[in-house]
Amino acid sequence: MAEISVIEGAAGSDGMLQFKTLANGGSLTEHLRLTKSGGLSFGSSYVSTDPGAGNMIISGNVGIGTTSPTAHLQIDGNISAAAWTTDGIAFDSNAATYTDTSTAAAGTVAVRTANSFGAPTFASTNAITVTDAFTLYVPKPIAGANTTITRANSAYFEGNVGIGTTGPRSLLDLDKGTGVGQITLDGSTGGCIMLRDTDDAGWTEVDALDGVLTASIDADGVCD
Repeated sequence: MAEISVIEGAAGSDGMLQFKTLANGGSLTEHLRLTKSGGLSFGSSYVSTDPGAGNMIISGNVGIGTTSPTAHLQIDGNISAAAWTTDGIAFDSNAATYTDTSTAAAGTVAVRTANSFGAPTFASTNAITVTDAFTLYVPKPIAGANTTITRANSAYFEGNVGIGTTGPRSLLDLDKGTGVGQITLDGSTGGCIMLRDTDDAGWTEVDALDGVLTASIDADGVCD
C-alpha cells in the first residue's frame, strides 16, 4: 500500500507533499518529501530534515548509468553527445565509450577529453581522426571576486607519482623503457630545468642549445 499526502501549511508556515508506503502488518513510512519551497528529501531518515529552497538531499548512494552504486555518487555507462573538447563531458570511475554524434563531415578534430578514471574509448558517427586524446584534464583554479591566488595549481599529490610505472620510487618516477625520452622540455617556449641550490639560498637555471647545457644563477626560480 502507498499513500501520497498533501499537507497545507497554516498561515505563515510551509506546506509539503509526502510519499509513504505501508509494509505488511506495519505502519506508514514516509520515504520522500517535497516542501513548498521546492526542497526534496529522499530516504526515511532524511525526510524530517529541511533541505532548503530548491535543494535535494538523499539518504544512500546515487547511481547514474548503474543500478548498483557503491559510492555516494557513481557515474557509469557509455555516453553520446554532439561534441566535446578540453572541458570534457563526464567524470566516470569505470571504462566507458564516448561517441561523438555530431553530423559534421568526417575529418580531423584537435582534442577529445573524457575526464574519466577508467580507460575511455572514443568513437564517432563519422570517420574522424583525433589529434590529441586525453583521459583527464585538470585545469588550474581561477581567482574570483575578492580573492587573490598566489600560485594557481592544477593538482596536489601527497604521495609519489609514477608515469609509465605502477611502483614509483620517488616523488616523480618516469619509466617508459629503453630508447624512449623520459622528459621533454620545449626551450623555444621558455622551458628550462630549474634546480634549487643545495644551500637553499637560490636557484640554478639549466638551458640547452645545440647539444650544450648552460647553467646560470636565477633569482626567482622561474624560467625566463
